[in-house]
Amino acid sequence: MQELQQKEQSNIRDNETKLLIATMNKPITEDGVEEVDLNKREELLEKIRQFDLKLQIEREKLTLDK
Repeated sequence: MQELQQKEQSNIRDNETKLLIATMNKPITEDGVEEVDLNKREELLEKIRQFDLKLQIEREKLTLDK
C-alpha cells in the first residue's frame, strides 16, 4: 500500500512539473499576454489523463489482489 502511495505522489509531482514546464514555455506577446498553444496543452493534458487512468487501474488491481 505504501508503494502505491509513493507512486501516486510521484505521479502528482510529475504532472505538476509537466504543467509548470508547459506554462513556462508559452511565448509572451508585447502586451504581456501569454500566447497559448492549445494543441500542445491539450496533448499534455491528455497524456496526464491517460497516465492517471493507468495508475487508477493499477491501484484497483492491487486492491483486488489483496
